[in-house]
Amino acid sequence: MTIYEPGNLLNRTIPTPAANLALQISSGKVIMVSGAGVSKAAPTNLPLGAEIAHILKDKLSHTDLQAVVKDIADDNLLSIADAAEMKSQAALRLIQKMILDSFEFKTARPNYAHRCIALLMAERASSVMTTNWDTCIEREANVGYCDLIACRRQEELGGSGNSAVLLKLHGCATLEESIRVSSEQVREIWWAGHQISAAIERDWVVFLGIGSIAPYIKDTIKTIISLSKEHTQILVVDLSLSEEWDELMAGQNGSFFICDSAEKFLDDIISSLTLNQFAQVTILAKKLETEGHIASIDLARAANQTLSFLGKYPAHFLWLWVRRGIFPKICCRAVLESNFVRYLLAMAYINTISSLQSMQIISNAVSIICKDFIIELAWAKEVYTSDVLCKIKEESLLADRQNNVIPAGIPCVIIVNDPLGPLPAATMPESVVDTPDIQGIIDGPRTLAVRWLSLDQLLTIKNIDELHTLLGV
Repeated sequence: MTIYEPGNLLNRTIPTPAANLALQISSGKVIMVSGAGVSKAAPTNLPLGAEIAHILKDKLSHTDLQAVVKDIADDNLLSIADAAEMKSQAALRLIQKMILDSFEFKTARPNYAHRCIALLMAERASSVMTTNWDTCIEREANVGYCDLIACRRQEELGGSGNSAVLLKLHGCATLEESIRVSSEQVREIWWAGHQISAAIERDWVVFLGIGSIAPYIKDTIKTIISLSKEHTQILVVDLSLSEEWDELMAGQNGSFFICDSAEKFLDDIISSLTLNQFAQVTILAKKLETEGHIASIDLARAANQTLSFLGKYPAHFLWLWVRRGIFPKICCRAVLESNFVRYLLAMAYINTISSLQSMQIISNAVSIICKDFIIELAWAKEVYTSDVLCKIKEESLLADRQNNVIPAGIPCVIIVNDPLGPLPAATMPESVVDTPDIQGIIDGPRTLAVRWLSLDQLLTIKNIDELHTLLGV
């Protein structure tokens, strides 16, 4: 299977359904239900229910459960589990263990759809439920700098705080006894009943990767649809659609179906959301010029050049770049709030005297590199004094440098949002000669070349000379 390559933003045409849904997502009114088709895509390559059933039945043929399942269809996982459960609870537990031991649910490589879902959750832009047992979304949440709680059973529902909550309706591979495979177990979806009904009654519902309704998830899908107030606010995204959906969505004449892969559809969503923010940058730049706040800087032109540069790359690069600069690492609006627009405008200022060169991703850390330095963010989402925030950011950058995930030997300009107190003076890297001890020589210099800038100060620059002075170039 081919690994999906996210599209660039430049000259992007967003399909109308994705653009419309992006508007709902920006208002936090969408809940996504992720199914097996999402984790089937490369490089994850996890099996669908029918494939699990085939392998499971083959394995059971070498056990004393052979007679119990021999007359059951090879592709019906639910019936195999029901037959085992009728024999004994021990037999059902064997089924659960065999399933988890047969596939890489805990270690499979996440795909681009998992990343997009995790980023939307990090932004608190969408609630997410899944019928999958794998841990791909949770692991991608770490990449997207998102503190996520995966709820597998009722007792895990409380006390999420600032964390995003992933409802794992059918359990999770990390807790063997939580995975739901029999009819009786699947009916236990009501362990999360309050959370499901509270979300669905007010929101749009998007089913991803569930074009074909396997028997083991049918009751779950029916429950979710029954709770939705408006069937016109239900969408099913997949490359094909089974007749069962038309039966469940009677009277909709297929209008609920979007023929697309989860990766492509989610790429369109985050691209649309990003382009909407780009439009705000252009508006703000023209507003500042019209009001006469700047001189000798063609800010509108610089903004267009900057957006054209950024538009050469996939949208998720920018999302990861922004979220890497947030402290503490909590779920919160970042890309979808106005300060993101201000950061992009700040880059337009910088671009006028130190042109943007490249945006690169190494081990999921994104660097934006201009002619003279790397542009970084330090964005406090709780009350920090400047010295504390700068220390946290510097330690993070040192770790990134030591792990070779940001380019070595290039100084950083770090844009700080609303600092409390004075920012540190610009620093130069210490030399090995000046290092006070042998361990320091072994480890290498630990002082970064950093220039700290206040976002507010940068956006109130009035002329090119002030900008040169502020940036030190």
